[in-house]
Amino acid sequence: MPAPFVPAYAAARFAGIVQPHLKDIRRDHGRAASSGRPARVDPFGVSATSEEVIMKAFRQGMAVLGIAALAGLAAPAAAQERGTPPPPPEPHNLQVLPKSTTTQQILPIMRNVSQALGVNCGYCHQWTGPGAAGNDFAVDVKPTKAVARVMMQMTNEINQKLRANINKPADQLTQVTCITCHRGEAIPKVPPPAPPAPRGNGRGAEGGAAAPAPQGQGR
Repeated sequence: MPAPFVPAYAAARFAGIVQPHLKDIRRDHGRAASSGRPARVDPFGVSATSEEVIMKAFRQGMAVLGIAALAGLAAPAAAQERGTPPPPPEPHNLQVLPKSTTTQQILPIMRNVSQALGVNCGYCHQWTGPGAAGNDFAVDVKPTKAVARVMMQMTNEINQKLRANINKPADQLTQVTCITCHRGEAIPKVPPPAPPAPRGNGRGAEGGAAAPAPQGQGR
């Protein structure tokens, strides 16, 4: 039997599809033996003269299917070993966010901070790369982490005052976030002040004649 047909034949046999076909093969073989004509060959290329050949193919097919199943189970684990880092541990040492914040909740917050400042995790945390053994998000060793906490407290206070003092529905109230000031920069860049507007020919109040009063006034 050609190798590509072994799994398909075994699966069909296992599902009960081949059993009626075997009965036809035996019946055709018996008629061929009595009439002297050659026995027919089944669609998979297996001669009808021996059921042992078919059963051997069935056992081979089941072995191939078993190997394929084991390979399918092993593939995700191998992929994780190759490049997919394990999920980070549950957060602790939280000082601004609620103590009950989970990893699933904190990851989107940290991604927003990272994008707003144009940095990665190592800017504030002890982090060298995904899945690195020395990563420790809880330890306080970098001054930038302390600054980040102050900035988060500041934005929380601003947003609380906005909600309390601006008479707008919540869905119409602009929230202050990291991107409001940082705009992709770790240190916000303040644009230079605009140049003063050009002055007219009149000297106005800076000495000289005063500007004429508008018509209809001062009379």
